[in-house]
Amino acid sequence: TETDETLDLLAEAGIEYVADWVLDEQPITLKTRHRDIVSVPYTVEINDVVISAVQQQPSDEILRRGRDHFDRLYIDGAKAPRVMAISIHPYLTGVPHRIKYLEMLYDYILGHEGIVMWTGAEILDWYRTQVPV
Repeated sequence: TETDETLDLLAEAGIEYVADWVLDEQPITLKTRHRDIVSVPYTVEINDVVISAVQQQPSDEILRRGRDHFDRLYIDGAKAPRVMAISIHPYLTGVPHRIKYLEMLYDYILGHEGIVMWTGAEILDWYRTQVPV
């Protein structure tokens, strides 16, 4: 859990980005008292803790929900870049009866043109070429 000072403390410690704020499908700059920090998109909608542990959805829900989520972002991405965060944990999605659905989702997403699979640091690097931080 964060406090009102968390971002300030992270920025002062040299952290350049956070990936736990559910704000948008694009990175954004957050102001702190020390220096700016970037929020890289994060989701609870395509998050296996929510899907599997909280909502107790069937094993293929990450595929069904993920495809629908991606399809909308792909359309929106024709006008401005979008980031699709997929929040997964090995103890949930890495189990034998779920992993194939994540693999199928990745195959579906990567089967489209203009798609890249990046880490948070790579997203930050790209963002900095677009928006001065």
